[in-house]
Amino acid sequence: MVVEDAPAGIAAGRAAGATVLALVTSHPEESLAEAHHVVQDLSRVRSTPAGLHLTIA
Repeated sequence: MVVEDAPAGIAAGRAAGATVLALVTSHPEESLAEAHHVVQDLSRVRSTPAGLHLTIA
């Protein structure tokens, strides 16, 4: 899993075969559309002790 806030980082993460979570910060949400998931901030992101399972509430 890659957490990114820029279109170039999203593209790099996808090119590497990673699941990409985009965080809306300095770029508009529309420019982050290539990410698998987009969130406004990390307050609603939860992971499990098992590792890579991610729940976006």
